[in-house]
Amino acid sequence: MTYAAPKLRAVPDLDSPADGLIRAPKELQIQLEILRIAAAVAVVLLHVAASVLSDRSTTSVQWWAGNIHEVISRWCVPVFIMISGALLLDDHKPFAPGQFYRPR
Repeated sequence: MTYAAPKLRAVPDLDSPADGLIRAPKELQIQLEILRIAAAVAVVLLHVAASVLSDRSTTSVQWWAGNIHEVISRWCVPVFIMISGALLLDDHKPFAPGQFYRPR
């Protein structure tokens, strides 16, 4: 009995526009993923800090610590919006608002 290795299929390149989508270069995709992970951690920190702020008086050390954590993590929401914009918009195609919003 002989063993035949399975034939490997070619994996399409992520940067190829075969499906009609233009994708960001791989370096930019990696950077955006790292930024997305950091923003997700900041969102969790923001929500934890909000629960600390609502339960304490403004003169306590815990309230001030929660306030500082909340201020430090406020950047996360605009970053998520900017990442979405960077991945949705394309420089090579004209932008028509009707075509953009109709499928959404």
